[in-house]
Amino acid sequence: DLAGLNHLTRKILRNGALALAGMLQSVQITDDQQSKPLVFLSTLGTTEACAQSVRQTLEDKGNEVVIFHTVGSGGKAMEEMLEPEGVSILVDLSLHELADHRFGGDYDAGPQRGNTALQLGLPTIVVPGNIDFLVSGPLETTRRLFPHRPYHAHNSAITVVRSTHQEIEILAQTLAGWCNEATGPVRMLIPMDGFSAFDSKQGPLYDPNGPQRFTQTMQKNLNDHRIMSLIPCHINDPEFAEAVLQAVYHLNIS
Repeated sequence: DLAGLNHLTRKILRNGALALAGMLQSVQITDDQQSKPLVFLSTLGTTEACAQSVRQTLEDKGNEVVIFHTVGSGGKAMEEMLEPEGVSILVDLSLHELADHRFGGDYDAGPQRGNTALQLGLPTIVVPGNIDFLVSGPLETTRRLFPHRPYHAHNSAITVVRSTHQEIEILAQTLAGWCNEATGPVRMLIPMDGFSAFDSKQGPLYDPNGPQRFTQTMQKNLNDHRIMSLIPCHINDPEFAEAVLQAVYHLNIS
């Protein structure tokens, strides 16, 4: 699906229209929006409130924002386009695909999901959004694959499973290692009151200890604690969106 019109979706739609008209090789069209700073932003529905707030503010300040939904194919596409599209900054708000890859969920984008921008040296805002759950299939199948775990039946085809503390710690170790080896500026923002809509006081999979375990593991493994900020709110609170924007401004992108 297309999350609004932007530099990339306009180019895709335009190329398709020109191809249908048989003019793809003979027509050159300039796009004024290519001159805007290009921001890639990852999200899922469970962090959409934060993503839309960040997106709106960045666009109001003259940036071009492209949203990718982290359902496996979304994260792969995003990372493949980081270098050729001249991205100014990545706001990686949803690292759920890394959790699904490591622990058997359905939204798998490969073992390096979350590391590409760091290796390329692109300015990156890292947020452990949506790592608090795994995505699986129908409820009965999920119960067999992930026994004795808290579940939430999102619909008849999708069930989400609460991540264990051990899984969260493994993800924190992985992300800390990648941040340690980053070749460009990076900021890690941790929302201490929950990583997704499921992981909220009103949500079906709330666990207040999850962010604490993630933070403790990051502190043990991260070489430079100055890049990490603990934000005392939920990921979908307006205060967290503001913290993300301040991190973007700190990297002198907007």
